[in-house]
Amino acid sequence: MTTGVVDVEELSTRYGMEVKTEVIDRVAHASDASHYLYTPKAVIEARSAEHVAADAAALLDALAARGWSLGTAESLTGGLLAATVVEVPGASRVFAGSVVAYDPAVKISLLGVDQSVIERVGTVDEQVATQMATGACRALGVDVAVATTGVAGPGPSEGHPAGTVWLACAWPEGVSTRRLALTGERSEVRAA
Repeated sequence: MTTGVVDVEELSTRYGMEVKTEVIDRVAHASDASHYLYTPKAVIEARSAEHVAADAAALLDALAARGWSLGTAESLTGGLLAATVVEVPGASRVFAGSVVAYDPAVKISLLGVDQSVIERVGTVDEQVATQMATGACRALGVDVAVATTGVAGPGPSEGHPAGTVWLACAWPEGVSTRRLALTGERSEVRAA
């Protein structure tokens, strides 16, 4: 697996992905890199529960069509991402599991996040999200893994304001990351 910045246009061409510019719910703020590729939009739009379920189902269908499996590594979301995925009937055909790594020690021991990176930059960082996603691919034996880390609030943490979120998606071709600056209450940030 390679890491680095992902060229959206190149992926779209190579895999015939539909490039969407809307913000996707808690299922896949990062790209799933199989059929749909989600990119940030300047304004975050609220989505209904029906849209969340439809997006989760579309994500699972796209991965199943490629024969790819899915896992998650969650800090900020604390299992909400996995819970959303498994709400879809038949999710087990694609979804293998999740590592909820809220504590830095769990990120290090279970996901293989480099301790020196956490000591240097903290847990709310692109490098940490990337290592969480690639670590989840290894730990869970999956093709695609989505990772979340950030500050839900109510106040700042590690020098970052509440609403600072890093997302990463690892797949066989690489890793895509996204930084979000969300507003709202703690529960809204975690669910966004």
